[in-house]
Amino acid sequence: MKKPVAAVLLVALAAGAWWAAAAYTSREVPKRFQAELDLLQKRFPGMYLTDVKQTSGLTSGTYSARVHLGCQPGTPAYRPDADISFGVEQDLQYGPFPGFKSFGAARINTHLVLPDNLPAPMGKLVDIARTLEIRGDYGYGGGSQGLVRLPSGELAVDSPAGPVKISWAEARMDTSATADLANADVHFAWPELKADGTSGHVLLRNMSFAQTTTGAGLIWLRPGHGEAALEHMEAGGPNMQFSLDKFQVKADTQRGDFVDGTVGYTIGAIDVQAGRPFKLKDFALQMSAKHWQAAATDKLMEQFSQLGQMQCMVKPDPTTDVRAAMVAQYKPLLATLQVLLAQDPAVSIEQLGFELEGQRGEASAGLAFKGFKAPAASDDPGAVPAALMQAGTAQGKVSLPMAWLALAGGPERAEQLAQGLTAQGFFVRDGDKLKAEFALGQGKATLNGNPVPLPGMAAGAEEAPAAQPPAASGAQ
Repeated sequence: MKKPVAAVLLVALAAGAWWAAAAYTSREVPKRFQAELDLLQKRFPGMYLTDVKQTSGLTSGTYSARVHLGCQPGTPAYRPDADISFGVEQDLQYGPFPGFKSFGAARINTHLVLPDNLPAPMGKLVDIARTLEIRGDYGYGGGSQGLVRLPSGELAVDSPAGPVKISWAEARMDTSATADLANADVHFAWPELKADGTSGHVLLRNMSFAQTTTGAGLIWLRPGHGEAALEHMEAGGPNMQFSLDKFQVKADTQRGDFVDGTVGYTIGAIDVQAGRPFKLKDFALQMSAKHWQAAATDKLMEQFSQLGQMQCMVKPDPTTDVRAAMVAQYKPLLATLQVLLAQDPAVSIEQLGFELEGQRGEASAGLAFKGFKAPAASDDPGAVPAALMQAGTAQGKVSLPMAWLALAGGPERAEQLAQGLTAQGFFVRDGDKLKAEFALGQGKATLNGNPVPLPGMAAGAEEAPAAQPPAASGAQ
């Protein structure tokens, strides 16, 4: 075969392959795109689309719609003038070389369209929305990569206290996910946001968020790890200065038949200069949830996410018994909660502590259910609470420095307060600290080892007098 003929055949084959791939992509991408939109509306029942328009050619297409947040058409409380809405316009470029900028199934560029007649200063959001870069790249295997970028900028607005200048550095969020969203990564960073006005200022520096999830389940219950951080925040005015440093959140979730999760918050320092200045240091809060049945937890969270739509099912009418209607809507949620409680779940605060005035206070608490059995259908409103009291166990500890009491009026006043609190059984004295321990189990409660009566529970009611609040002053 002569070389010119071979070259022509190769070009024809390449063109045919490109045409076939483009034709396949232009058919399949809109289908997958629509499936993702349907899934999004299912997960967020308070969102719906109108004015949907879609075109599709061999190498490109368009999609536009109006996104509404509120009661959906057809629900009793639907009011088109009461929801929040904005427009979305998208340009779709189909593969195998979408826009001839990459290789893959498609590239989608999204533009937000806000109303031009927004009242000031909200109207200036229109200009900001136009600068947003929102892009998604889709592979043939179903995976995707996304980018949301807000360029640096500034904005001047008028407020009742005077003009305010708002400025920000470039903010960026990068995402990646598999087609079924079983594996996803999100990374967000915003170096700086600040506002300066005649009455004060606000500064946020180095905000970040990162999350990796794997496996099935609702997005907030998938196994994975997440972190959020704020390096520095400050705010102030003529009579007050506030600063916060090194705020961080870390969360981990493990999931099988049951969901276990932990979340921890830390703050390096909080400094307040107003009236009596104080500085809080080394704040730590560590919490966990264990043995939460995955299926029941998923169902419960779905029901919670739909609570906002319950009001849409009740028509605003003076003759409507709104309370009865809302109670009826809550019944499925309560039924799911009882199924969940029967699986022996537990929640706890392993650590809550911080340093103030050079002294550290700490506390911990836990709540668990063991052997809960949902009572048979009954008209007795106290049946479920009674069953919970019998199956539930709780405990808590607290340790407070005497120096904290002195903040209320000096050492002498602190001593008076301490004597009153210990005399009435709320705390026990341990050197320069006040400590307390609480326990609840099988319908009985103790405070510092002494029985405490519970409202509506006869057990222990005659064993000890009810604890009384400390005297207003001079308690001994």
